[in-house]
Amino acid sequence: MVHCAHGGTKVRTRFVILSTALWASACERDDTRPVETGVPVLDPSDTQAHTEATDHTGDPPVLPSDTSPSDTAPTGPVDTHTGPIVPPAAPALLISEVCHGPTGELLYLELYNDGDADADLGDYELRLHEDGSVLHTASEVLPAGTLVAPGATWVITADEDAYTLQFTGSVWQESPDQISTVIAGDGNDVYTLRNAVGSIVDVYGEVGQDGTGTTWEYTHAVASRLLGEGPDPVFDVAQWSVEAFTPLQFPWSPGSVGSFLHTDTWIDTYVPGDTGPHSGETGTVALSWATDVSGLMTTHGCTTCHGSGGLGHATLDLTTPYSAMVSVSSSQATSMLLVDPYDAVDSYLYHKLAGTHVLMGGSGLQCPQGLTALSNTDLTLLSDWIDQGALP
Repeated sequence: MVHCAHGGTKVRTRFVILSTALWASACERDDTRPVETGVPVLDPSDTQAHTEATDHTGDPPVLPSDTSPSDTAPTGPVDTHTGPIVPPAAPALLISEVCHGPTGELLYLELYNDGDADADLGDYELRLHEDGSVLHTASEVLPAGTLVAPGATWVITADEDAYTLQFTGSVWQESPDQISTVIAGDGNDVYTLRNAVGSIVDVYGEVGQDGTGTTWEYTHAVASRLLGEGPDPVFDVAQWSVEAFTPLQFPWSPGSVGSFLHTDTWIDTYVPGDTGPHSGETGTVALSWATDVSGLMTTHGCTTCHGSGGLGHATLDLTTPYSAMVSVSSSQATSMLLVDPYDAVDSYLYHKLAGTHVLMGGSGLQCPQGLTALSNTDLTLLSDWIDQGALP
């Protein structure tokens, strides 16, 4: 603000704010010339004038007549949004299962869209890094225009025949979505899922590391993604469950939406008569031998060979079946129990009826011999009963 004497006369007035233009104009004037603006200004050395310039009422300074509130108001549209900012819907494609089957022929990889918008597979490329190689040894751009909906899966296998043979008649996806030679991981190899510019979106295994002997090796096993994990461009084995091959449908569950979101622990509070999830999942089911399982033996003719005076060379007598099987060692696979409570995978009875007993170190033919094999529904019931504790 410019202060000066005006005509040698003290002026009783209020403070006046000069505009920037007026300030510049005054500075350009000769100090001996009066400022002819009609606006009185104060001399800095005149303390009386300064004292009198403040009105006794304490009123604030008066704005010049050409100043209005609109001169300082912001211009442009005003954002009146007060709620949270919601990000746009986007896909979140991730690797959910990686499988290397018991003989090395069954190989598959499952992708899952954990986002809230369709994922166009053409925006992604799958690469295989073998034997600790940093560089990929095989790759394939996924089919453009193929959309994977939120919550849906896409299963890729190397051998359609081996895949179909394993899953025909199962509760899981019986036919793969895509056949590709890039699915050739032999249990110690790494898969990377990349976007259109080649950046890693998700990964299974440590790039540049041979997985043999590591916690993430999946030789003759399946690696399943855990609940709420991924996609993640940096591999973390804590996001995965790696389980050796078993003939149980779980976790061998390609194409089952959310099949990798599982837990291996049953809740130990069961509700009698309720029906619930399959083996390996959390549930509140109470199955008993007397009510739910014993009928399987009669229906499928097991007592024909294993009852009192049974035919053939059967050594297991099912006249008193519960006490003869539960927590009793198998004579064919001596390292296993016939029924190991809470563990269907290690129960030889299950494998003998499922036809996978030889893989577990057993012998002989699948039971019931010469009769109709148990269906997947029956096998699931049996495994559920065992996993719940094999109640009498």
